[in-house]
Amino acid sequence: MYMIRVDWLITGLNIVGGAEVFTSQFANYLSARDIQLRVITLRSGGDLINSLRKQGIPVVVIGVNNKQNPLPLLRLYRLWKTSPPLILHTHLYHAGIIGRLIARFAGIPHVIVHQHGAENARSALRSVIDRATSWMVEQYIVPSEAVKEIVNRRERVPVSKIKVIHYGVDTEKYQASVPITGLSIPSGVPVIGSVSRLAKEKSHPVLLQALHLLKQENEQFHAIMVGDGPERIKLEELSRIHEIHGLITWAGFQRNVESWLAHFDIFVLASAWEGLPISILEAMAAQLPVVATAVGGTPEAVVTDKTGILVPPNDPEKLAKALISLLRDPSLRLKMGIAGYTRVKECFSVESAVENIYQLYISLTG
Repeated sequence: MYMIRVDWLITGLNIVGGAEVFTSQFANYLSARDIQLRVITLRSGGDLINSLRKQGIPVVVIGVNNKQNPLPLLRLYRLWKTSPPLILHTHLYHAGIIGRLIARFAGIPHVIVHQHGAENARSALRSVIDRATSWMVEQYIVPSEAVKEIVNRRERVPVSKIKVIHYGVDTEKYQASVPITGLSIPSGVPVIGSVSRLAKEKSHPVLLQALHLLKQENEQFHAIMVGDGPERIKLEELSRIHEIHGLITWAGFQRNVESWLAHFDIFVLASAWEGLPISILEAMAAQLPVVATAVGGTPEAVVTDKTGILVPPNDPEKLAKALISLLRDPSLRLKMGIAGYTRVKECFSVESAVENIYQLYISLTG
């Protein structure tokens, strides 16, 4: 059988965000098809490297850990001159720019850039560089119509070169999950949970303010924050200022997200911007009602008043109001959770996402 050689180039696997999770989860699915997949990371470090290798995915570490020293990029050029893929598929900004430039010199025939998020904090200079080199890219992949609009408007990429491929999740994985044991959660108290990197764009201070408002309303709840990131120390201190620290479990980074979701009664995400949050799809697969901000591709997944409740960003009062409506109505939580599971199974399956990427590869090489 003819194997299509594909390299996935990512900026780094040393933090855990949407692009990194996608890479670690989907590489194995693509390798199961007639794809000879190799993952290349520009930066060193990260547990996800070992995770990929344990799955049998070859990982090459280039070691560009100092922006002032680009010499390791010569290793990437030599790798592609001696062992070139047919398709280069990049993830994250630096990999996208560096990848397309070196691929041009190395003679790689097909370049795909996967833009996972809205990147609202992207500088004007980055957009100019992306724009100026976009002709080197054969196809852009985005996870939502919202990101497609941004790439078209801000980077001026023609819509004909942008393909929306939604993320997908394995719903059966979340139905068969085993809850974590030994958690100190008060019995009978509804659990509000969130899974995300503790970074500024996730707007955890807004969520903490909403939880503070719940306490002022004498609502009974416990919160679980799964994830880690640069804002963790500040957020834990902020929870003490709001006098809700004792109502929150800071779980840190966890691989077995499905087992943590099994403890949640409500899933919440207060992001300032998003591409399409994988965590929301995972929550829906776990039959959880979702309260989230109506940003980026989130409204493409969450149907408000059916699978969850959408609220404006940076509005703790409305976020708190949405949470209260679900805390006080277990039957509504159940109804929305079932509807969310049905929606993610029909519209956001991992099989569909993998097939769409595979068919894109075939169309480029056929």
